[in-house]
Amino acid sequence: MFALGRAVGLWLFGLNGVQQSVFALGGIFANNVLLGVPIAKAALGEAAMPSVALVIVFNSLTLWTLVTYRSNGRATESFRCAAFGLTLRSVLTNPVVASVLIGAAFGMTGLPLPALIGTPLGLLGPVRRSLVVDRARHGPGRIRHPLRLA
Repeated sequence: MFALGRAVGLWLFGLNGVQQSVFALGGIFANNVLLGVPIAKAALGEAAMPSVALVIVFNSLTLWTLVTYRSNGRATESFRCAAFGLTLRSVLTNPVVASVLIGAAFGMTGLPLPALIGTPLGLLGPVRRSLVVDRARHGPGRIRHPLRLA
């Protein structure tokens, strides 16, 4: 899919190499999360969601690393392990990636979240649902009340 996304970016939109990589990453992420999660939940049920989440986390990590490698100008004609190692380090130390990996590792322990963390996160659920419904209802860029809870 990544190669197909890059090809579409080149042939259809005339994007350069970095733009093709970002375009392909956006397409893959949208397919995995926006389409894949609801389809997997409907087909496999709620019990499959932790496995689906792990697939998405590691798919995103792999693709993010490749796109970062490509967009930082480290990709040359020949693959260099040292340059890829620097890219991998920068991706893994990114706060977003690090928090996802820490969260996934904690989730795999089966321990419940402490109330100090779980309670505030539970309160975000209605806000997130409201934003998704508003976006679907009004289209991108037309969210009228982003913090509305109804």
